[in-house]
Amino acid sequence: LIGLLVSGEQSSAAHDLADALGAALRRETEGLASVLGPAPAPIARIKGRYRFQLLVKGPGRKAMNEAVRRGVASVPVPPEMKVEIDVDPQALV
Repeated sequence: LIGLLVSGEQSSAAHDLADALGAALRRETEGLASVLGPAPAPIARIKGRYRFQLLVKGPGRKAMNEAVRRGVASVPVPPEMKVEIDVDPQALV
């Protein structure tokens, strides 16, 4: 399991970036893993930043890591946005 958390000060911009990352991850992980989301994080807003999460779920850890790396690298992230990647997340917050 690999979790991605996208955050930004504008809800629509954060959601748009999460959508773009989701599409890129689906392309890169096709046949290898499934991509869930984007969905609002359980705590949708912290310190004025809106948060959306994606989950990549599949069996091959090394192949999934490479596919996620390629997917994230293919989407430009504006400086005011933040993307956090958590491999084997212990909690979804």
